[in-house]
Amino acid sequence: MSGRPGGADVNRTDSELGTVLRYNIGRILLERGERPSDLYRRLGWHRNTYASIFKGQCGPKMGTLDAIAKALEVTLDELLRPRKVARVVKP
Repeated sequence: MSGRPGGADVNRTDSELGTVLRYNIGRILLERGERPSDLYRRLGWHRNTYASIFKGQCGPKMGTLDAIAKALEVTLDELLRPRKVARVVKP
C-alpha cells in the first residue's frame, strides 16, 4: 500500500495518475449523462480551473481530489483507481 488515496501505486507518476483521474471523471460523467460543465458548476469552479486540471496542466491537491469525489458522489478510490479497458481484437 502506498499511502496514496485509492491505494495508488507508489511507482505511478503524477502524469499517470492524472491520466487515470481524467479518464475516470469522463467515464463517470458519461455513465450519468452529465457534462463537464455540470461538474464544475457543482464544484463552484470557473471552467478554466476545471479545464486546467482535466487537461493535466496542473496537478490537483488532496483537497481538490476530495471535492471532486464528493461532487461526483464516489470514493477517492473510485476516482483514482485505474480501470481495465477491454480491447477489441479483430480477427
